[in-house]
Amino acid sequence: MEKRMYNMFVHKGENSGLWCDFPDLPGCFSDGENLDDLMKNAKDAMESWLEVSLEHNEPLPTASSVDNLKAMADASEEPVLFVVPVTGYLHGAPVRINITSTDDKIAEITDFAKRIGKTRSEFMVDASLAYVRANA
Repeated sequence: MEKRMYNMFVHKGENSGLWCDFPDLPGCFSDGENLDDLMKNAKDAMESWLEVSLEHNEPLPTASSVDNLKAMADASEEPVLFVVPVTGYLHGAPVRINITSTDDKIAEITDFAKRIGKTRSEFMVDASLAYVRANA
């Protein structure tokens, strides 16, 4: 799984909350009620932008230098509160693995995954990655 980092410009929302744009990723933006919300939404938006670019066989942009970021922030129509680096992960080809556990644990995981609209595999990978990234 390839990792990419791009900087986002954080802006104050009109009424409340925050919004962001990625100067190196045209048209990539997101919002959130608070910084935690914004960070999660921005990461999803960035990863989606990158995936669509790859699906269209477009080269991924190089992240701007600090000097270029400063110039872009100064030229921004909306005031930039601060700049935050965001790391995203590009998806690779699916890989099948075996997991051994007890029937009751697998059933509990399967039931929960169905309730939240995911497959068991999708849920297990998402939950594992969330744990790894929170504790890295």
